[in-house]
Amino acid sequence: MTDHTFRAAGYAWRLYAGPQVIEQSLTEAVTRAGAKRAFVVCSPSVNRRTDIVRRIEATIGDRYAGVYDGIEKDSTYASVLAAKNAAAEGSATC
Repeated sequence: MTDHTFRAAGYAWRLYAGPQVIEQSLTEAVTRAGAKRAFVVCSPSVNRRTDIVRRIEATIGDRYAGVYDGIEKDSTYASVLAAKNAAAEGSATC
C-alpha cells in the first residue's frame, strides 16, 4: 500500500467592494498589514484610464510609496520582477 500525503496552505484575505471603498477602507487595510510605505502594482490601463491610483495616493498620503504600472497581461514573470525592483527602489514596506 502506498502512503499518500497532502498538504495545502492558504492566505487570509479580505474583499472590499463599493463606490468609495478606497476612501473608506484602505487606510485600515494598510495599517493592518503593518505597511509604513505602500506601493501600488497595476496594469497600464488601471493607472492611465482610471483615477484609482490617484485615489489611493490621496487616501494614504505620505504612506504612498509609488506605483509600477507595467504589469503585463497574465502577470508575466518579467513584469512581476520589474514591479518588485520598482517597489524596492520606492522603499515600499508592504
